[in-house]
Amino acid sequence: MVVMRKFILGILIFGIVQIVSADVFLYNTTVKVPVNSYGIVEFDVNNLATNETQIVLLQDIPDHVYVGLSQNFFTTNKLGNKIFIFSDKVGNYSLNLTCVKTKEHAVQVGNVTIINETHEVELKNLFVRVYTPLQQCFSGGVKEGDIIDVGGKEVVVVSVFSDKVTFNISGLTNIEYHKCGDVDNSKLCVEDVFPDFDLVKVSIKAIECPDIDIKKTEEQKQKKNRKVIIKPLTETYERGKDFVFRTLDNETNEPIGKVFVQFGSREGYIGSVVTEEAPSAIGRITIPEDFNSSTLYITISGGLPEGYNSSFTILNLVPWDEYKKKNTLTLVDVKVEGNEISGKVTNLNGRVIENSKVIIEFEESREEIEINEDGKFSTTINKSGKYMIKAIRTDKETSLFDSEWKELNIKLDKDGDGVIDEEDRCPEVKGVEANEGCPKEEVVIVIENPEGKFVVGEKYSGRIMHGNETLDFDGEIIIKGSKVKVKNGEFSFKPEKEGSYEIKFEGNEKYESESLRVEVVGKTNIFNLRNIGTIILIIGCIIVVYSIVGPKLKKQRVRLPRYGREKFEETKPPGAQSIR
Repeated sequence: MVVMRKFILGILIFGIVQIVSADVFLYNTTVKVPVNSYGIVEFDVNNLATNETQIVLLQDIPDHVYVGLSQNFFTTNKLGNKIFIFSDKVGNYSLNLTCVKTKEHAVQVGNVTIINETHEVELKNLFVRVYTPLQQCFSGGVKEGDIIDVGGKEVVVVSVFSDKVTFNISGLTNIEYHKCGDVDNSKLCVEDVFPDFDLVKVSIKAIECPDIDIKKTEEQKQKKNRKVIIKPLTETYERGKDFVFRTLDNETNEPIGKVFVQFGSREGYIGSVVTEEAPSAIGRITIPEDFNSSTLYITISGGLPEGYNSSFTILNLVPWDEYKKKNTLTLVDVKVEGNEISGKVTNLNGRVIENSKVIIEFEESREEIEINEDGKFSTTINKSGKYMIKAIRTDKETSLFDSEWKELNIKLDKDGDGVIDEEDRCPEVKGVEANEGCPKEEVVIVIENPEGKFVVGEKYSGRIMHGNETLDFDGEIIIKGSKVKVKNGEFSFKPEKEGSYEIKFEGNEKYESESLRVEVVGKTNIFNLRNIGTIILIIGCIIVVYSIVGPKLKKQRVRLPRYGREKFEETKPPGAQSIR
């Protein structure tokens, strides 16, 4: 049911209502409002039954006072409703609130149901005092979040301690580190800088507050057809989070504070806010959790300086989740081939983002790598170990949109033998881990046998040689299919049968296999028929020699001395035995 204001007035005029102590409760009956600014009075609506409605109206509003209600028609109880009050002229004003509760009663007359209404009216008075606030200049102090003018540049204050203020370093361009300078009749000294955060700490010497320039103030009042515009400080919105903005002059971009701003969307009313005093003129409004639109309807209609008109703005913003996907980097197709790391940088939607690069950290070193127009990158490395890789935005002051760190545990192995290059004695040749990355080494089997032949029943010693040295090896060697123990690389064996013998070293993780084949013969027998001819030949030779030498031996005489004590010389043919 819609109840028009004239209808309510008619009700009051004809007196067909009952004046009662009703159900609208004002938190305050007196409110102080700064001139050209904003004040709030809250009220509750209570005790509404299911067949009752409540209307709250403001009657006979004085000139220079502007009033709005967050809600004026109620079908259910609601607490914390707001009355917004503005004024552009200092003075005392009285506002009259008319509160009308309507009850519906069904009356049955025969077959017809008639709805009767009764109305209860309550009148309330609200006293408004509009005053001029104290003026405050720069030397009066600033607070965090204030926007101040330094040398014609607007900078946002990050922190304040005593007379020291920290703000963005980009706003200060004419004073060097540990130097002082005069800026707008203030002496500023740069005490410290924080390059990683683009901040500078400045010491400020207080100055006297200047006198208010009445003439300039009057000139400003003469401005006509000016508007206050919204400047978003965020490019997006997030449900349940604050959307932050400033209110500025549409021509000069000067901050205009204490302005009443209402927000709505296709889904209805969102809320309202009064911006802070200039020079910050910052406002914040919380985006509802169920907000599904990307379009904000913004109305600026209250608290405007003289000469400024109301304005209406449509602002299109990207939802935070879409904005984050569009701007957040990720690393894809990262791979290691040989000593090269390569990959690609995109956003979460798979698109290449300009103004980005890749950082690779290893031990104490840090390398920055540019990406090409396709988002690809590559770099070469020369050490094994843990590498950390990350893609960053170069056009953002925050790391919020950087990719996550990716860990790469890299083992450089050019020859692919499983031994990293730093530990590989032969990095260019494929080898084995047991030999420190080099190929298996060759060995030689040596048998000590001066005679050059192997005879059944004889014992022989052997060794496994590596280069010029005996291999330091304990284990077994295979001789004609049987295992023979090896100690310190040496072994022995005694062949039992004639035939071919294979002596085999089966190798291991470090050494190649090796084998040696020998032929074993039987023992030599002098009575063997095969040796009879040789024996006959020898006997024949002996007989011939004896037949020549024997007669000569018989003809020899030995002359003895006359006396047995004298010495004598003995003569004998070659090969004869002594006769002494």
